[in-house]
Formats: sequence, structure tokens, C-alpha cells
Amino acid sequence: MEFLKAILVNKHINYCKIIIILQIIFSFLFSINFIESSILLTSISLGEYFIYDLNKIKLGSIIYFIPIYFIKNSNEISTIFISSIILLISIINDSIKKGQLLKYSELEIKQGILISNLNNKLIKEKDMQEQILHTARLEERNEISIRLHDKIGHTISGTLLQLEAAKIIFDVDPKKSISILDSCINNLREGMDDIRAVLRNIRPKEEELGINRIKKILDEKIKGTNIKGKVKYEGDLEKISFKIWLLFIQVTTEITTNSIKYSNCDLIAINLEVLKKFIKLEIKDNGIGCQNIKNGIGISSIEERVENLGGKLILNGDEGFSVIILIPY
Repeated sequence: MEFLKAILVNKHINYCKIIIILQIIFSFLFSINFIESSILLTSISLGEYFIYDLNKIKLGSIIYFIPIYFIKNSNEISTIFISSIILLISIINDSIKKGQLLKYSELEIKQGILISNLNNKLIKEKDMQEQILHTARLEERNEISIRLHDKIGHTISGTLLQLEAAKIIFDVDPKKSISILDSCINNLREGMDDIRAVLRNIRPKEEELGINRIKKILDEKIKGTNIKGKVKYEGDLEKISFKIWLLFIQVTTEITTNSIKYSNCDLIAINLEVLKKFIKLEIKDNGIGCQNIKNGIGISSIEERVENLGGKLILNGDEGFSVIILIPY
């Protein structure tokens, strides 16, 4: 049986050679009065080949019943017929199961590749965000250093030289010394003004700061819709670090976008609380909710960043949709 399969699978052997080989086998078996058995075994082998290898179940099924044509005994016909049906059902069932297993295997491979690609994408996005943040900090420090050096450094060094000169000539020419001291006082005042100007320039705008940024994001999202927005906060917001603000901004952007798209709500409420040991952010809408919450790329990214900060993410879709984040500090 396996020999015949190997012959049929081999593309280098043409059909004429196959027929000749089968004729030789039939002749040999016929000479020892086993022609019926040979036909039965050959039919089974060919049927399996067409069902398994070529996936032609109908043709393979027909081949299984070929031996009945060559059998004259009615009892043998009945036995062969029933046996062929049982064997055929078993093989077809096995073929279907193998096909299903193959599909499941291919699906698992595709899902594995997709999950791997998503994980790689999340890792790259995380690395990129950290790199952007690090670069921004370096640029900010470099800018502060240059401004302090150019505007204040020269003023202070020149003032020191004038103070030393005033000290030397104080006994010889007190008036000149006092004049130099007045000049030093003016220089230092100008230096203080320069320091204040530098601090004003590097200080973020109010709309770029934490809670104001969150308000601005919500206002921009609901603009042009019938949705109302509400933002409340309690506690000392100074205890919220820069990394946590970045997370809250990402969460606000992601969740409000989802609420506007899918929840059919008319209110989005954001509540930020600084408690004794935790910082709590809750974003809630009054929409249709969601019984089966599936973590997409956005939610998975948020969950990972929350865990990196030692926090906990809670999703609830029973009455509307709400996201609660608890982060220790």
C-alpha cells in the first residue's frame, strides 16, 4: 500500500509506468488466486491517496467501492460493501480532522506572528518615547546652560572684577570706589532680571502643564459633538511626577477617543485625586458600556506603562465604560 502511494506521489514516474506496474502486481496475485484481495488493497490504497494527498474525497470514495464490481458472491459483496463504508467513513473523518488540525495550526502560527509583531511594535514605541523624552531633557539642559553662560556668566565675572578694583582703591579714592560699587549693584540687578527672563522662557505654558493639558485634550476631543466634558481634581498635584503626567495624558487621549467613537455617550467625566498613598485617575462615560472588554494595542500599551510604574489598571463596562488607574507614590 505504501509502495503504491510512493509511486503515485513521485512525479518523475508517468502514468503508463504506473499502469504497467499495477498490471504486473495484478498478474502476480491472480496467478496465486488473490486477485480479489489485490483489487481490494489497491482500491484502498488509491482511495487513501486521493482523499489524503489530493484532498479529492468524492473520487476517493468512489474508488473504495470498485472491488464490489469484481465479486460475484452476494455474501462477500455485502461484507465488502459494509467494510468499505466503515473504512471510508473512518478515513474521511480522519482526513477532516487532519484538515482542521492543519487550519488550527496555521491559525496559531499566524496569531503567534501577529502577537510577536505587536509586542515588537510596543517595545519600539516605548523605546522611542523614552528616547524622545531623554533627548528633550538634554536639549532643555543645554539651552539653560547656554543662556546662563551668555547672559549671566559675563555679568557676574565682570562684576567680580569691579568689586576687587573698588576694594583696592577704596582708601585712595573713596568716591571712585563708591561709583564702582553702584555700577556693580546695577549689574547684579540686571543679572537677576536676566535670570528671571530665562526662567520665564523655559517654564512650560499653562496649557502644557498636567491638569490643564488634560482639560485641553478633553475639550479638543468633544469639540463639534453633543458630548459634555467634566474635569475634577483633588489633592496636591505637585506630587504627580512628570512620567505619571505623561501616562495620564496618553490615557486621556486613548480613552476619550474610544468613548467618542464607540460608547454613544453624552458625558465624559475625568476625576483626578491625590490620596495619601496613591494617585487615582478615573475616566468614565455614560454610554452603552461593554460586557466583553478586549485589550487592543492602546489598552495593552497603557496597562504595560501602568505596571512599569507599579500601578494597577481597572476596566469596567457595566454602567457606561470607566477606566481607573491607581499609582503609588
